[in-house]
Amino acid sequence: MNEKVKNICKNYSFIVNCEFLDDDLFSYKLVEFYKKAISRVTMDDSKSLDKISNYDRVMKKYIEDYEFSKNFRDSIDVSTVLVSKVDLTNAVLDYAVDFSSKYNDDVEKPIINTRWI
Repeated sequence: MNEKVKNICKNYSFIVNCEFLDDDLFSYKLVEFYKKAISRVTMDDSKSLDKISNYDRVMKKYIEDYEFSKNFRDSIDVSTVLVSKVDLTNAVLDYAVDFSSKYNDDVEKPIINTRWI
């Protein structure tokens, strides 16, 4: 892998070496999409580099944050992604980035009230 891509995708090793349950085909498919997107990136295109940086961030979040991954799975037709004959790599990863942005906005931030009544 190119050094520039390694600097952008800091979580690459963590993501591709992550172990999922044997029956978790969707997570394996997401990792395959991630690897495919990175292998296709053009070094001269800053927009592509930004995209893979976002993919890297979202994939790490998918692996580490159970609530995020659960909500993401509930929002997408997993069976269609698994059996599709069409290359859904960018479509699914772009959707994951958009979902992550909305998810972060929707997550309630805890309200801390320090006043005593």
